[in-house]
Amino acid sequence: MSTVSIVTSDWNRWSSLEHDRELATHLLGDRGSRVLAEWLDTQRDVVDDTGFGATFSDHIAWPGAATIDFTHRLLTTRRGRLLGGIRFYNRNLSRPFVEVIAHTFDDLTHLVDCVAHEWSLFRPRHLRLRTEPASGDRFPSALPDVSILGARHGEIAAPAAGVRLEEFDDIDDACRIIADAREVLEAAQPDLAESMHHSGLQQLVEWHEATFLHAIVVDKSIVGALAVAPGSVDWITGDVVTDEAVHSSARGHGFAAAARRLWAHRFAGDRDRLLIGAIDHRNTASSRTARNAGREVLSDRIFVPLDV
Repeated sequence: MSTVSIVTSDWNRWSSLEHDRELATHLLGDRGSRVLAEWLDTQRDVVDDTGFGATFSDHIAWPGAATIDFTHRLLTTRRGRLLGGIRFYNRNLSRPFVEVIAHTFDDLTHLVDCVAHEWSLFRPRHLRLRTEPASGDRFPSALPDVSILGARHGEIAAPAAGVRLEEFDDIDDACRIIADAREVLEAAQPDLAESMHHSGLQQLVEWHEATFLHAIVVDKSIVGALAVAPGSVDWITGDVVTDEAVHSSARGHGFAAAARRLWAHRFAGDRDRLLIGAIDHRNTASSRTARNAGREVLSDRIFVPLDV
C-alpha cells in the first residue's frame, strides 16, 4: 500500500473539491472553509485506521484482504494525489467500488489507472466522484448515482393551504402507509426498491418518540408520512429527509412537496438551517418532489468505469 502522510487541513490544494469550496461558502459563509476542512480531516483520520477497517472486515471475508485493506488510503504519484477507500454498493459484495473523496489528478485516465492498480485486490468496477451538478459533459462515460439536494428553510416556497403535519396517534398507520408506498415502488422499479433503505418498525418508533415522524393530513385524513431528523450528508449538516411516503390512493396531488414546505416553514426564520437529502437518480418522483418543494441540486455523485 503506497500511502503517504499529507496534511489535509490544507484542503484548498485538492482540485477536485473546488465545487465543494464554493458550495460551502455559499451555504455557510465564513464558516464554510472551516467546516469543509474539518470534514476532510475526519476522512484523513481513518487512513490506515484498523478500527475503521474492522467495520468492514468483521463482516466481510474477502480472499487475501486484511483489515488495513479496508481503511482509507492517502496516495501520491507523479500524476496526482488521492484520498479514498473501498466501498460496496448497497452492501453488495459483488459490487465493489472506490470512493474518491478528494484528488488532484488533471487527467481522468490517470486517476482511473491509479485506482484500478491500488485497489486491484477488490476488483472494483467503478470509482465514485463528487461533482458539481450536471457535469455529464466532463464525464461522458460516467453513470449517475445520487444527487444531494438542499436549501435554507427560509428559501423554500410557502406551504400550500389544506395540508397539515400532525403526530401519528397510531404508529401502525405510518407502517401501513410506508408499506403501501414500498409495494408500489417494488412493482414499478424493483431495482430501485432493492437499493433503497426501508424504515422498519423500530426505526419508525424511535422517530415517533423523538417527534421526527409526522402524518401528512388532508381533510382530516392521513394521506402520507414524513420523517425529518437532524443529520448530515458528508460535510453538509441540517434536517435530513429520512423517509417520505404518500399512500397510493392519494398520489399525484403534490402532498409530499406540500409537507416538506410546511416542515421548512416552521424554521423559516433560521437562515443557517438547511433541509437536505440524497436522492437516487432513478427516484424521479422524490427528485421532483424535492424540487417542487424548493430544494436545488447542490452536488452529484457519479460512477466512472475503471475500464475507460
